[in-house]
Amino acid sequence: MSLDDLKQSDIQKLAELLSRSQQSRERRALCIELQIDHRQLNFIENHISDWDFFLLLISYLKETGKKDTLCNICSKQVLPDLLYEQNRDELEDIIKILGCGQSTTTTTKKSIRNLNKNNFLFMFISTFFLILLASILFLISFYKSQHRFIKNDKPQHRFIENDLSGKCIDVVGAPGRAIGTPLQLWDCETSGRNLENDSATDQQWIFTEDGFIMNVLSGKCIDVAGAPGRAIGTPLQLWDCETSGRNLENGSLTDQRWTFIK
Repeated sequence: MSLDDLKQSDIQKLAELLSRSQQSRERRALCIELQIDHRQLNFIENHISDWDFFLLLISYLKETGKKDTLCNICSKQVLPDLLYEQNRDELEDIIKILGCGQSTTTTTKKSIRNLNKNNFLFMFISTFFLILLASILFLISFYKSQHRFIKNDKPQHRFIENDLSGKCIDVVGAPGRAIGTPLQLWDCETSGRNLENDSATDQQWIFTEDGFIMNVLSGKCIDVAGAPGRAIGTPLQLWDCETSGRNLENGSLTDQRWTFIK
């Protein structure tokens, strides 16, 4: 086979493959690399697309009988960037039509084998890292779930101390347990006992992951008076915990969730 057997469809296919592999290449630099005198190309300065330029370039090389340059384009410019088997097969067909020398054919086959190996290695490494990443994410998720279980299984009982006064949030009464009982500041009962009558303290609280602050003694939560309570100056009180996220009486959004701001 010879250059005369190179059809227009083959020229178009080679131009398409070349345009894919030369997206960032400057046209004159490509001509220099291919040992083409760009001054003989009256279309190089035209404002045409890369695909049109490569189409005219390949047509010019065919018309001027520069088979070696076309073989060079196939084996060195196009082949290294091919990723799909179908495109490689199409390129091999063009190389056969051109009748490139044995060295070019051998180089092309070696390049294809190396490309296949590289693709396999890339896929293997990518798969390995994806599996590794998935395993790490699973372990993190598992640790967090176990950590949450431990915290819930053995919750920390804490006092809420005011920085300015050094006193703690207290439930009115000794101890205070009932729904609607207001909260106040009082001397901290860090011994775990009421300082006046030695009853169990009502100053210990549990901070739940859902944002509720639950009283250890009564099992009730800090609540804003009202359903819901929003206004400045609204007092705080004990109330049944609305862990469903809704007020138990009228279904409004709960006002018992709290966020700690650092």
